[in-house]
Amino acid sequence: MRLSERKIQYLAGKLAAWLQEDSGVETVAGGDVLARELAAVMRREFLREEELDRDVEKTLLQYRKQIDSQNLDVELLRQKIRKQLARERGLVL
Repeated sequence: MRLSERKIQYLAGKLAAWLQEDSGVETVAGGDVLARELAAVMRREFLREEELDRDVEKTLLQYRKQIDSQNLDVELLRQKIRKQLARERGLVL
């Protein structure tokens, strides 16, 4: 996870408060429940992103010899693979 649990809780609380203050948004749960649910969604999304990054590294390792032999830019490949896998998985980065 890229953010600490404390930071996730803080951001979820801020977002919940902001949503409840917005007159165009109707919430059915109280602030605490909404903040807990938002934090849970954030955690799940961070885990999906971590899984994506692991799969990118696995892919790079699979093709390491070819990458080295052709003197390819690893960072550029990492970015391209990440975008492609994210697209295939329906992730928005």
